[in-house]
Amino acid sequence: MPTNYLKQIPNILLVLVFCIVLWLPAVQMKYHVIKPSVTIANEPEFKLPIFDTRDIVEFIDSFEKAFNKSFGFRETLIRLNNKYTLKYFGYSNTANAVQGRDDWLFFGPGLFDSWKRGAYTNYWLDSIKATTSNTSKLLAEKNILYITVVTPDKHSIYPEYLPVIDKKDLRSPRLDQRLQVLSELGEPSELNLLNPLKQAKNYHQLYFKTDTHWNQYGSFIGYQEIMKKIKIKYPNIQILEEQDFDIVNSENSFRGDIAKNLLLDTKEDDYIFNLKETVYKNKLQEKNKINKAVIYVDSFFDPKYPWGAVNFIKLHFKEVLIKSNSGGTDQNLIDQEKPDVVIYQITERSI
Repeated sequence: MPTNYLKQIPNILLVLVFCIVLWLPAVQMKYHVIKPSVTIANEPEFKLPIFDTRDIVEFIDSFEKAFNKSFGFRETLIRLNNKYTLKYFGYSNTANAVQGRDDWLFFGPGLFDSWKRGAYTNYWLDSIKATTSNTSKLLAEKNILYITVVTPDKHSIYPEYLPVIDKKDLRSPRLDQRLQVLSELGEPSELNLLNPLKQAKNYHQLYFKTDTHWNQYGSFIGYQEIMKKIKIKYPNIQILEEQDFDIVNSENSFRGDIAKNLLLDTKEDDYIFNLKETVYKNKLQEKNKINKAVIYVDSFFDPKYPWGAVNFIKLHFKEVLIKSNSGGTDQNLIDQEKPDVVIYQITERSI
């Protein structure tokens, strides 16, 4: 073989490899050579639309969406992008995730909003105080206990795992401002979960590393603090302690929402609180239960999640009505339901 042909072999091989790599996604899309992971398999199937001359714009839009969703090795490419973006830049824009220390992941928008938001003005503080005071007095006249509670963000409890450690306080001052101004109202005031959670983290991990939420340990601390407020008016209730549960460590079983958004397979331990049967007879007798509560929640308290604090709180009530906190309290609903207790909960990044 002539020498000049031999010299071209590396170039020819490079072109062949390039063509194979170029066509691999198309082959995967058509024949599914490699089985998709659970993450992609659970997504709805996207089929390429049929060309329709009556609405070309709609066809192009539908074709683009279907092609992007079914692109070969899409999940692998996204995962690799997220993995190395986090590794080298510390942030994934597509998944709104911030890489912290020791494999902790933080929710980007909540973290950045906290840094960007300034302190409350005096006008807003006066408004918060007046609104809370008026609602509390209005419900007190109807013999209804009103409690407001702000659930701290993960970075407020675990700032040591943030990627940037500075001498200044990286938290927004708003939560501390609310606690200060509402403490002037007396009982009931804004419930301070910040200090109890900071103390409890010395004994247990309270928030998931790969999720935006607290785990059942954190939820349980929140429950106990709320019940301490309620017990002032209803002394017959008996607040549950850790020893009232069989706590199971489900090792390496939980994959948080941040990890899912990053398409990472990272898993961590989860702690499951199983109430002991004897507790129902000893501490949760029907005669000691409060009739009804209306609780306004977001995902930290929502009982449909294992970490939802309402799962603990509802054990002390005969009836609990759960409502979204997005619209504030509804006086008409409260007048209709006539609850004994109203709890309004919101997460720190939403204040």
